[in-house]
Parts: sequence; structure tokens; C-alpha cells
Amino acid sequence: MRNPYRLTTLGRALDIKHSGTRKIIVFTLLAGIFSMLLQFTSETTLQTSLLLSFKAAMMVFLVWAIARELDPDHDNSSFVAVVFTIFNILFLGIQPLIPLLWILLLLRIMNRSVGMRAGIIDSFIIFILGILLSLQYNWIFAMLTALVLILDSRLSEAHRLHLPLGIILAGISTYLFSTAGGRIDLEISLFEMISFIVAVILFLPVIIDSGKITSVGDRTGEKLDPTRVRMAQIVTLGIAFLLSIDSIYGQNYPILYGIMAGIGIYRMLSNKKINEKTDSNFTE
Repeated sequence: MRNPYRLTTLGRALDIKHSGTRKIIVFTLLAGIFSMLLQFTSETTLQTSLLLSFKAAMMVFLVWAIARELDPDHDNSSFVAVVFTIFNILFLGIQPLIPLLWILLLLRIMNRSVGMRAGIIDSFIIFILGILLSLQYNWIFAMLTALVLILDSRLSEAHRLHLPLGIILAGISTYLFSTAGGRIDLEISLFEMISFIVAVILFLPVIIDSGKITSVGDRTGEKLDPTRVRMAQIVTLGIAFLLSIDSIYGQNYPILYGIMAGIGIYRMLSNKKINEKTDSNFTE
């Protein structure tokens, strides 16, 4: 029997029986409705309102999916990130969806939460996305995509195709960097820097604790590789910082900060609750 996942393997099924799936469906619908209500207070057309509401709902869903990749053992931590995202929509507006999809695909390639390596179509989709986003924003997107592809070709169960693709993207990134004048325009405010530092401080314990991963791949049932999960988390830190200093895309920095901080806050409160329960049992 032919393998149905031979060409594409990065999609994860939504199990409606799972409480987390039902929750994110509710959050996604509420985000869309909430955005629609906000549009009614402005002079936007119905078509524009519907489009913005759809984008708000998808933004919440993608943030949830990204958070699940970064903290696969704790489903509920993703909903703290979702709450931050809703506030982000309220105060900073709806942000581009394609870069979020790009981040999600990079993380799934890196930590292989599906349990399988990327298919041929997946590899070329992320390759093309890296190029298109670099042309729309700047060379950083191609460089980060190249980094993930090359890492995937060197870690356990290496994906050999990703090495030449990563090298090609690195070359494209270098070319785009040179055509931009060979310089990096550092545009990050004091508030942004403080926000990044706080997010990192909250997220570092999650990275340190990733060696204890117990989650398994969706389609294989095999335990995820802790090294891959940790590398995905570290790469996310790099993405968050490098995109923050981008003069074009940098305005969207709160998304990843909120995801990392949300996961860190949940884990901190969760560990505190466990410790208090342990202490209570000990005193009894």
C-alpha cells in the first residue's frame, strides 16, 4: 500500500474529541466575532470587515498551533499565548498571517511533532516561502529558513534534501543582504528590548526542561526527539529577536514575545501548583 504521507507530512489532524481542539475552535470563533464587532465601530465595508474577522480568527489559530509545537507536553500553555494574542489584536491590530504560517512550518520541520520528516511538497513550500518573504520584507527570512533546513539535515534522522536547499537559500539570503547595502538596520526600541528580555527569561526554563519531553509523534506514536524540540525552541528565540530588529516586519514583534511569555507563565504557575501540592502531601 502506498504511503499517503509520502509527499506531504506536516499537517496535524484536529481531533474534535480532544478538549484542546474544542477550546481552540471556541477561541477562534470568538476572535472572529470580536473582530467583527470592532469593525462595526469603524467605517469599513462589510467585505473588509469579514476579511479582517477571518484574519483575526486565523491569527489566533496559528498562534495556538505554534505554541503547541514549542511546548508539546502541555496543551493548556498554548491558550495563555492565545489570550496574549487577543490583547495583541485589540491594541496593535491584526498582523500578517503568512509569516506565522512560515514559523509554524519551520517548527514542524524541526521538532517533527507529526512524527515524520517533511515531504517533498513541504520542503519546497517552505523553500519558496523563505524566498517570497525575503523579497517582501528582507533577507532575514531566507537566512532563518536556510538555518532550519540545514539543521534538519544534520540532526537525528537527517533529511538529506534539506542540505542543498538550505545552502541555496543561504546564498539567496547573502545576495539579498548585499543588494540591501550589506548592512543591518537595527530598529528596536528600549521597550521592545525589555519585552524581549522578559520573554526570554520566562521561556528559558521551558528550553531547559525540554529534555524531559514525553510527547509522541502524531502519526508514528514514537517519542519526540528532545534535541529537536530544544533546537526548535532556540530557533524561535532567534526568529523573535531578528524579526524584532527588522524595520519592515519589526512592528509585529509582540506575537512571538506573547507566545514565549505565555508558555513560560503557564509552566511557572503549573510548577508552583505542583510544588504546593507536593509540600501539602509531605506535611500530611
